[in-house]
Amino acid sequence: MELFTIAHTQEENFNSAVDIISRHSGCRNVGIRVLDREGFIPYKSFTGFSKEWWNSENWLSRDLNHCICSRVIRGELDSRELQISTSGGSFQVDNFIEFSDGLSENEKIKYRDACVKCGFESMAVIPIRHDDTIIGALHIADEKPAKFSREFAESLEHASVLIGEAIHRFGIEEELNRINDTTEVINSLLHLQMQDIPLDKVLKQALNGILSIPWLSLMSKGCIFLVDHEHEVLVMKTHRGFSGSSQRKCKEIPLGTCHCGRAGLTGKLEFFDKPDERHEIRSKGIKSHGNYCVPIRTDQEIFGIINLYLKEGHRRKKREKEFLTAVADTLAGIIARRQAEEKLKKDKDYLEKLTNSMGEAIFTVKMPERVIEYVNNSVEFVFGYKPDECIGKATQMFYPGEEEYLNSNTHF
Repeated sequence: MELFTIAHTQEENFNSAVDIISRHSGCRNVGIRVLDREGFIPYKSFTGFSKEWWNSENWLSRDLNHCICSRVIRGELDSRELQISTSGGSFQVDNFIEFSDGLSENEKIKYRDACVKCGFESMAVIPIRHDDTIIGALHIADEKPAKFSREFAESLEHASVLIGEAIHRFGIEEELNRINDTTEVINSLLHLQMQDIPLDKVLKQALNGILSIPWLSLMSKGCIFLVDHEHEVLVMKTHRGFSGSSQRKCKEIPLGTCHCGRAGLTGKLEFFDKPDERHEIRSKGIKSHGNYCVPIRTDQEIFGIINLYLKEGHRRKKREKEFLTAVADTLAGIIARRQAEEKLKKDKDYLEKLTNSMGEAIFTVKMPERVIEYVNNSVEFVFGYKPDECIGKATQMFYPGEEEYLNSNTHF
């Protein structure tokens, strides 16, 4: 109870809970698994388990049929397991090796032999609930038999309720932080869009904003490409953390080449947790890593790619994809607007050059006020006024005393 009230972060709460359970149970291996939005049950905190165990057992699916942790979290223990489980749905054995020896070959398949290979004899998997919904599990194991009693496992069921409250509380806080981070990055980009600054600076701000989000677990490295449709290549417009060699190699990437080029060609998000044969462009001395290649696109056009670096073995998460897609969609809107503005300016410049090449006076008027908005250079030759002397003035300056004529020519 004290821990629940004083812990400021999820990590602090879970680490302390694991330490308390380990000390009171006398078990060397204790872990807290939490069900995530993708249906996986990774360890949020653990002690004792080896690195090899963590690598192989951390990202289990809740739907895995041959794992006791998955079945406890689903609340689907089989008939043999129910015989030794507690009334609260916890699986607990004093000697797991002895228990597994009594299983048929078909029954052994349900346990993957992971715990047997590690030599675990005392073991318990205790569901963590919130509002009667299982949202995780306590996993306790030791190489010695009979390290804790059934009564101790049942007592942990009561303690797990507090852990469930902590998971729920910190989960809400994490979700609010993600929403706030998304809103802050997008608002900063929209604010920049309203300012008269180059697009490259907007892209740089977007990249820095993404890399500053702690829960994305990104390496401090990434870049943004824009598509050159004429030459069918991606052109790097901004980067962070790239060496000179990487900048040269990735300056231009043909569409369809490497992960970024494929994302730029198909408009589909590319993700990998480590380089493979599809990673065709590599620089020497770069550590193995994963990548997100997020298309910047609308329904009609692909504008570019956000390329982000991850630690090798990173698991793709739905909330990461949602955040990155939201930022990419915002950039797509900004780029589309900038391109439309540039096209409009080019069209306006062309029209101005065209009208200035004519000998007749040409001007546009805002109706019904009859205020002059544009005149070409020939107005000085025809009427004797310089162009800047006409803008914002009434058309009567050209035809003094001709009110009747003006009123009868409202299309003028």
